[in-house]
Amino acid sequence: VFVPGETAPRRIFENAGESRHIGFEAGARALLTDWADLVGSYTWSDFVLQDFSGAATQPPGPSQTADFAGNGLPGVPVHRLAAELRVRPVAGVSAFVRGEWQSRVVVDNGNAEDGTVYVRGVGPPPTVTAVPFTAVDPYALVHLGASWTSGPVTVHAAVENLFDESYVGNIATNAADGRFY
Repeated sequence: VFVPGETAPRRIFENAGESRHIGFEAGARALLTDWADLVGSYTWSDFVLQDFSGAATQPPGPSQTADFAGNGLPGVPVHRLAAELRVRPVAGVSAFVRGEWQSRVVVDNGNAEDGTVYVRGVGPPPTVTAVPFTAVDPYALVHLGASWTSGPVTVHAAVENLFDESYVGNIATNAADGRFY
């Protein structure tokens, strides 16, 4: 947000007046055979800002107060699913294939699918730059790995994100400088 009298954006943490957090998380493990098991988990998060007003930057740069009551908590996917198949064909050797999926994630208190953050630069005269942003699209990833153990030594190898999917692994919600991802 822009702070009056300052020339650069600054991160300000705001406490929501009231929020409601309802969710469900479940996990299961199935032993398919003596040498194979399947593990899975699902998380549903319905986190809502119920009483919250906060700063929203407007063009060409000053902040104004906006009411975000009823919006979802930014930075939290509503759905997340993970599953893994692990096999142990011989003693000391194991391998796995793991998949994960998460739903769309909004990055700002306004829950915008896309928008613009106005960033004020430094220097005379200070400039205001429009930085576009979008919500984070859903993604699915696949990982492979294997390990070998002999006595106190374990060798592990893995390929993360096997299909080289683009995804956002870290979100900075309400980023005043436009660096949400």
